[in-house]
Amino acid sequence: MKIWKRDTDLININKKMNNTLASHLGITITNIDDSLSTVIKEMNNNGYKYMKSIRIKDIFISKDKLQLNNRNVTLEICLQSMDRTLNDEDINKSIQSITTDIKKLYKLNIQEA
Repeated sequence: MKIWKRDTDLININKKMNNTLASHLGITITNIDDSLSTVIKEMNNNGYKYMKSIRIKDIFISKDKLQLNNRNVTLEICLQSMDRTLNDEDINKSIQSITTDIKKLYKLNIQEA
């Protein structure tokens, strides 16, 4: 049986990430304009300690206000360590850092739960 290089790389990655779980969290940002894709690219390049990925999970508009600037977007953020499962403190610190940047650097509003 021939093993492709890609398969061996996946085997090595899985060995290195043995017994680690990823945490997927959602953050809803309100009143989004067209700059969101730029924000996501910058956040991906920012090098947050445990952020594995960030993506748009949902886009929705309030039926009461159908203006263009009334779009709300839920971002899904995946946090994962390469060597262990993150505890609540690690996750909270990471999310705090990310949400602070969203509010201060990018001037976006986060919908509080």
